[in-house]
Amino acid sequence: MDLVDLFWNLRQQQQIGEAKAKSDLAHSDAQAHESALADLNRRFERLALVTQALAELLRERAHVSEADLTAKIDEIDMRDGKRDGRVSASGRSCPKCGREVAGLRTTCLYCGAPLGGSTPFDGL
Repeated sequence: MDLVDLFWNLRQQQQIGEAKAKSDLAHSDAQAHESALADLNRRFERLALVTQALAELLRERAHVSEADLTAKIDEIDMRDGKRDGRVSASGRSCPKCGREVAGLRTTCLYCGAPLGGSTPFDGL
């Protein structure tokens, strides 16, 4: 084996090592995304359950029609000026430090204080 072959083999081994490291990182990223997706699926299923329960209670006890429900959904959707099927999370003030915090948070981003009462939607 001459010197050129030796360097060639060393370079090949280096490239194989780099490819393996990239593969391991990609595998780790895929596992993290799989875990995040499982969490989102759990949260989605919980939200679907809560929504179904609320819709049935409204129909049974308050005699709210599907048209009334659809109109309210549209009204809420348009609160941010866009019909996009999303709820805009309005901010609120932290009761402890007074700073503005995103509406979907359950604790203050700045001081860690709890932001209010527990609802069926917390943790969704």
